[in-house]
Amino acid sequence: MILTLLLTASLNAQTFEMVKDIHPTGGSNPNYFTELNGKLYFQANNGTDGMELWETDGTEAGTQMLKDISSDWGGYPRFFKEYNGKLYFQATNDDPDGGGREPWVTDGTEAGTHILKDINPTSDGLASGSPAFTVFNNMLYFVANDGVNDNQLWVTDGTEAGTQILKIIHPNNDAFDTNNLEFYEYNGNLYFVASDGTNGRELWVTDGTTAGTVMLKDINPNGSSNAGNFKEYNGNLYFRAYDGTDSGLWVTDGTPTGTVMVKDVEPYSSYGTTNGKYAIYNGNLYFGADDGATGRGLWVTDGTTAGTVLLKEINPNGYYQLGYFTEYDGKLYFVANDGTNGSELWVTDGTTAGTVMFKDINPDPYGNSNPHNLSSINQNIAN
Repeated sequence: MILTLLLTASLNAQTFEMVKDIHPTGGSNPNYFTELNGKLYFQANNGTDGMELWETDGTEAGTQMLKDISSDWGGYPRFFKEYNGKLYFQATNDDPDGGGREPWVTDGTEAGTHILKDINPTSDGLASGSPAFTVFNNMLYFVANDGVNDNQLWVTDGTEAGTQILKIIHPNNDAFDTNNLEFYEYNGNLYFVASDGTNGRELWVTDGTTAGTVMLKDINPNGSSNAGNFKEYNGNLYFRAYDGTDSGLWVTDGTPTGTVMVKDVEPYSSYGTTNGKYAIYNGNLYFGADDGATGRGLWVTDGTTAGTVLLKEINPNGYYQLGYFTEYDGKLYFVANDGTNGSELWVTDGTTAGTVMFKDINPDPYGNSNPHNLSSINQNIAN
C-alpha cells in the first residue's frame, strides 16, 4: 500500500510513510477508507485473496485483512456507511448464502462481519451505483432489486427482518437510474430522483413512510427532468433540472408550488461529490455552470434570478471541468480546466479579477495535474 500526497499548496513540507506493503509484488489499490471505533476500514488486494476487507490502526502490525468475503476474485467491499456503531457496505460473495452483490455489515470483528440480507438469491441485490446507503431518521436507505421487483427504494434498521422495500415506485421496471443515485436530506425529508413509469425521472421526497414517499413535482411533463446536484443554501434546496425546454438552476422549499427555476443556467456536474460541486462562500453559493452561450465557468448566486451571475468565464471554447471546492485562508480553491492548461488548481476571492489559476502544476501544453479531493489540513491545503 502506498500513501501519496498528490497536492500540497503550502510552504511547509509534508512527510508520508508507507504503513504496510500489502501486496509486495504489485499494487494493493486500497480504497474507500472509512473510520469506525478508532480504526480505518478499506478494500485492498494482497495479491492472493483478491480485493477484500482490510483494517488498520495506523501500525504495520495492526494492518490486516479482516475477512476473506469471497474465495474467488474478491468481495470488493465498498461504499461504507457508519450506522448505529457498525459499518454497512456493499460486497459480492460467491458462497451459497451470498448471492452476488448484497448488503453486508461489520462490527470490526471477523465473526461480526456478515451478509445483512440475501436480497436477490439468484443475482445482484444491490444497485451498483454510489451511494449504497444513506442514513435518514435513524434508518438506512438504499436501492435494490429482489429479483421480482426491479430497483426500488429499500430501508433497513440493521437487522435482516427489518430490511425491506419501503415503496414500489415503478411496478414494472427500475425506479432508479443506478448510474446516478443521489439522496439528500433537507428539512426533515429525504429527496431523490425516481421514475414511476408515467412521469419520467423526477424529483421525489420521502418522510420515511410508504404513504409519505411521493413525487414532489413533475418538472418536465413530457419526459424526465433528471434533477440532481442538490445543495441546501439559505434554508432552501438548490439543484439542477430540465423542464423540457431548458436546463437550469432550480430551488425548492419542499412544496410543489415552491419548486421553481432560479435561472436558465445549468450547474455542471463535473468534479466531486454533491458537496464538491457547490460551495457556500462569503454568504453566496458558488458552482460551475454553463448558460449555453459563453458562460462556461464559475457562477455565483444569492438565491435570486438577478443575483445569479457568471463570476468568471473559465473556458469559452467548449467543454470545461470545475469542482472540488475547498475554502482555505479566506479564499475559495477549486479545480478547473480552462481548455489551455488542463485540469489545474484555481482560486477565487469572490471577484472576477481575483479568480485565477493558482498554479499550472503540470506546465506541459494541455497537460493535467488533476488535483482532486481537496482538504484543508493543519493550515495547508492538500488532497
